[in-house]
Amino acid sequence: QDKRTLFSCQNNLDSLYEDLHWLALIAGYTLCDIVRGEDVLIPVHLMRHSIACQQHVRTTDPDIRSLIQQEGGGEMVNLSSTHMDPIVTLILSIFRLCVLEKLFISHGLLDVLSPQVCETTAWCLSCVVEPYLMLSEESYDQLSLPLLSVFGRDSESARWLVAFLLEKVTFNLSVWSAEKSLTLTTIQLLKSIVKSTARSAVAMHCEALWSLMRQFSSGHAPLASLPPSAQRELMSGLVMCGAGEQREAFLAELLQPLRHRFTSLVQHPDLQSHSQDGGTQQALLATLESLCGLAQSTRPNSVPEFFAFMLPFLQVGVSLLEVFADVTEVTELILELFALVAENYTVFLSEAQTTQLYEVCLGLIRTYAKCNTGKYSSVALAEEEQCEDLLLFMRMLTHLTTKDFLDFGNCGPSAVQPVDVIITGINTILPLINEEILKFPMLCQQFYTLIHYICDIFPEKVAVLPGKLFIACMQLLEAGVSNYGSDICKLSLESVESVAVHYCSSSETHARQGLVQSLQHFLKMLFELMLSSSFDMDLIGPASGATFALICAQKEYYSSLAGALVSSQANPQNHSRLAEALHRLTPPSLTLEHVRSSRLQFRKNLEVFLPFVKGFLYYR
Repeated sequence: QDKRTLFSCQNNLDSLYEDLHWLALIAGYTLCDIVRGEDVLIPVHLMRHSIACQQHVRTTDPDIRSLIQQEGGGEMVNLSSTHMDPIVTLILSIFRLCVLEKLFISHGLLDVLSPQVCETTAWCLSCVVEPYLMLSEESYDQLSLPLLSVFGRDSESARWLVAFLLEKVTFNLSVWSAEKSLTLTTIQLLKSIVKSTARSAVAMHCEALWSLMRQFSSGHAPLASLPPSAQRELMSGLVMCGAGEQREAFLAELLQPLRHRFTSLVQHPDLQSHSQDGGTQQALLATLESLCGLAQSTRPNSVPEFFAFMLPFLQVGVSLLEVFADVTEVTELILELFALVAENYTVFLSEAQTTQLYEVCLGLIRTYAKCNTGKYSSVALAEEEQCEDLLLFMRMLTHLTTKDFLDFGNCGPSAVQPVDVIITGINTILPLINEEILKFPMLCQQFYTLIHYICDIFPEKVAVLPGKLFIACMQLLEAGVSNYGSDICKLSLESVESVAVHYCSSSETHARQGLVQSLQHFLKMLFELMLSSSFDMDLIGPASGATFALICAQKEYYSSLAGALVSSQANPQNHSRLAEALHRLTPPSLTLEHVRSSRLQFRKNLEVFLPFVKGFLYYR
């Protein structure tokens, strides 16, 4: 009988949790428009509905605390009987779920709670927080008085709700630290709270936030047992909190323990022999995850300050890359940290800081080259994850190139030039790239994106790469045109165009023979590609640009190539037709100089040339 009763209760709980899960999802999607990359506002139709209901609302300024919480151990107030605004009622119902969760746990009923419902509740709250809590009044033409009185920036209830939510965040992370998905959703709730300057300023005066920060910075359980990705996101969320008068003290308490733990770890007298120790590795991984969280959440106006804090970690990271060369997780996190710093800091650094960043990245590149020579030449690669370090390394190089054309740091020339760092990096990765690696889509895309950036920004350096590396680079560009799909083909064609344009504008009278031969080879290959029946006409733009640049760079060779194409036609009629078509493709009126008007005219001519020639070459 007891077993049947227990089974029936469990079934009832499962049904209840299923309903609560879907109701919370429906509430979230009803109350908010889920958008990315835009400010989240209260949907217009809901604002109008709230305004229309004002005449039926008995109180526009309810006692939120008594409505959400269970006072004195009695029953909760029935929200439907309070005659409040219907939107306020629905939102407070979601808050009540949080109270009930805490009540269950305080009575030792954690085991009967559903982590999925707790996660859905946290997700729903994170959706609601951005548009409603301390709402942006200037973003609306009309405002509902009940919504403004409960959630407005100046309302006491909004301040209390911020504190309530921060306590909810701390509670979830402490109780559910082993639930990865739930902890990540809870941290997203924290980020939603502090995303707004108004909410962040209120949060800085809440003891719950300081308590959360101190628990995390101490490195002790339960927050120390959070999954690595959650530790990174929590650091990211806490860094976003730093605002107002207490910002400096808050960040000092957050970051200084991190520095002390890292220093004591790396200054171990026998770190090399302890590099295989699981405890050492886990401590280092936790520190690196936190640093990655710091790097990815830094606001532009804080970059110089945080880079000064980050620089010693980066400098030590270069030597750690060699010490932990056999520990994949550590090396990948070190490279990811450098990639995040390059991505988020580079364009906002001053001249002195830019030099420091380039110097430390140059050291990393040399260490990476030392530790990875021949790494992928004899290894059979079954999964793309086996090359994660190479992917991160290429991302770092790609982001470092942005400083040359996008600079918000008022930076003049630095002692270490970005081109020196990038070319050293290219010299490192070109010997590592092979057909096996390029079969993986993400690696392939990242490699050709990097080559595209370098050919576009530093074509003069590509042209003078050492012999074997230059040949390898040209062969990889040729493979990119032919083997890896339209996106990679476009990047490769634009890279070839950049090198050809540089050759056209170069004042050097005697170019390297290898460069001349490569340009001639690409010109012949492009004509053969465009005249083939398999050519994708969606690529006519980049193909036209590259072909015209190559013609301008190799006028005499183009003339001999055109003559050879005509001579290859056995059919006299095709012979004359092709000669006439080539004449119309580059008529005497077309100036073979790489200027905009000539490029546009050549493309128009090519769009006529290709279908006409294919019409008599392949179809009779």
